Amino acid sequence: MNAVRKEHGMTLIEVLAAMTILAIILLSLMNIFPQMGMMNKHNDDKTQAVNLAKQYLNVWKSKKQIPSNYIEKKEGFYFYEETDPEHRDFVVIIKIKATPDSTTVNSHQIHIQIQNKSGTVLSETYGYLIAK
Repeated sequence: MNAVRKEHGMTLIEVLAAMTILAIILLSLMNIFPQMGMMNKHNDDKTQAVNLAKQYLNVWKSKKQIPSNYIEKKEGFYFYEETDPEHRDFVVIIKIKATPDSTTVNSHQIHIQIQNKSGTVLSETYGYLIAK
């Protein structure tokens, strides 16, 4: 009784091929993580900018008059520019139409734009300032 058993295992080439395929798949997946981090940061900045624009619009709407400390007046608009003390990465640009839109109500269109330090517009909103 000479029973010969044939035991088959994996050859070295099969193991190396499997490891190579696995490494290629893992490396391609690892390239996704930094991109996801950048997108999360961009979305976080955009969300903060939207909320900041709404806050500034509410503050300016409650002022009831156009302040005289504007940066410049050109093309029929008053321009204000400031850096938010809580969000130093953002520049707030406020543009108020110099002439009212209505003769019965002294309403001036207001445009608030939030930019990052590089000048990219992250958010903007519009409203009316009713001056007395």
